[in-house]
Amino acid sequence: MVQGTVTGPALSLPTTYSVHSLGLHHIESAAQTLSYCFTKNEPISSFMGIKLDTCTQLYRELLHRIYREGLTSVLVAPSGLVEGVVLCHDGMEVLEPPAATDLLPDLHTDPGLRNIELLRRARNAKMRLHCARRGLLDKKLLYLSMGAVLPHLRGSRVAPMLLQHTYECAKAQGYEHTFVFCSTKISASLFPPWLESVKDEIDTMEAVDPIRGRIRPLEGANEWYTAKYNKTRLIAGKKPAKDVARYSTLYEGDIDDFLAYSRKLAYCL
Repeated sequence: MVQGTVTGPALSLPTTYSVHSLGLHHIESAAQTLSYCFTKNEPISSFMGIKLDTCTQLYRELLHRIYREGLTSVLVAPSGLVEGVVLCHDGMEVLEPPAATDLLPDLHTDPGLRNIELLRRARNAKMRLHCARRGLLDKKLLYLSMGAVLPHLRGSRVAPMLLQHTYECAKAQGYEHTFVFCSTKISASLFPPWLESVKDEIDTMEAVDPIRGRIRPLEGANEWYTAKYNKTRLIAGKKPAKDVARYSTLYEGDIDDFLAYSRKLAYCL
């Protein structure tokens, strides 16, 4: 697997931080970083009531399943802890329709987790349709699932460096195309704006629940998020914003374009 020391103008970090492909010994720390960032900083998790422990277990299981692919990149601190992650894996797992035997989390035990899984299936279905229309199903596709950087490192261009490492590893394995869904402006800023393909308000995405029928897992999320966002603005003495709707945006294109853009972000002065 490729690894490298963090150097050059890209980061204002000590050179003792290093970028690696995810290894077995990184999984526990990486799962904790991913779940912390998702539950603390992603409004969707608050809206759905996702619990930190549940989220950590989900990421732990996923990372154990995909680490051998060598497509997920981590930033390792001098302590040995993972403080940044770009979680990627082979796209065919995403594009395969769920099997009839794939069970959803129990509706009454953990409705939030069930809705997250339904949202994932809705996004995957949209990606399958898009890739089929674009004639991409016979290509090696890289799927970027999530990025996470601990708060004290934000603004240090960690994410573009991790993306660059991931793209280079993927290219070495013959991947030609990549795609990612973004639900915040911050995450969308990491990808080439001209490769935006599909954009929907997050609360309009639909999925089929065997018990409840066709539902919108995030119905009401934009109204909830707007109220929460404007409450914060009022406390800070700012005027309420009129439109802060959240979107689920698909970016898709040649991996070389994504790689060039990540290099530009990482090394711009």
